[in-house]
Amino acid sequence: MDFELLTKPLFNEGVMQEYRFTIKYSEKFNNYNANVKFYRLQKHVEFHLSRKWQSVSEEIRIGLLQSLLVRLFKKSNTLLQTTTFEIQLYDLFLKNLHTVAVRKESDVLLISIFNELNEKFFFNVMEMPNLVWGNDNLRKVGTYEYATDTVTISSALVQAPNVLIAYVVYHELLHKKHKFTMKNGKSYHHTPAFKNDEALFEDYQQVEKMLKKYLSSKKSTFLGFHF
Repeated sequence: MDFELLTKPLFNEGVMQEYRFTIKYSEKFNNYNANVKFYRLQKHVEFHLSRKWQSVSEEIRIGLLQSLLVRLFKKSNTLLQTTTFEIQLYDLFLKNLHTVAVRKESDVLLISIFNELNEKFFFNVMEMPNLVWGNDNLRKVGTYEYATDTVTISSALVQAPNVLIAYVVYHELLHKKHKFTMKNGKSYHHTPAFKNDEALFEDYQQVEKMLKKYLSSKKSTFLGFHF
């Protein structure tokens, strides 16, 4: 890759000439994940990418790397631009990954809850994502992964009232609907539009309190268990 193509749209001319850039691909990352490390004294920027990025077009990969550079140097006066044509391509690529995601076998209860939510809030036009139970996690009870179009619900909620499960599923479906916005190299997921939609869930504030109380009781049970 021509690293001048990577840095020229972002920085003053010549600012990054003394820097060294390397890219390493790894099997350790899930799907399309990536990160960047900066060795300040050596002026060395090292990108770490999932191997899936190797099959993606160079323009989109440049957008990914530029996004990581914006995060890295956004507080520096040397950074002039926080968006480029390639960053916009990368943004579109991420937002459309769900269209090519592999379909998995979804859980029957979660499918039933999705169908009810789809009819009530999404006019039955939302394509069903993969719906699976995850680990018994009390801190993160739900996630939506763009790359695989998967809603994962913590198995800590398996025995919870359906309204709590539905609320968490609804929250994650809103991530599928609203995607994210990019600004200064950072992704924003809980936008005002997202929060407005979240408030449409019936008695959502009361349901949030119920969810916190339920998780607190689960946590107390866990902490009270002795090996």
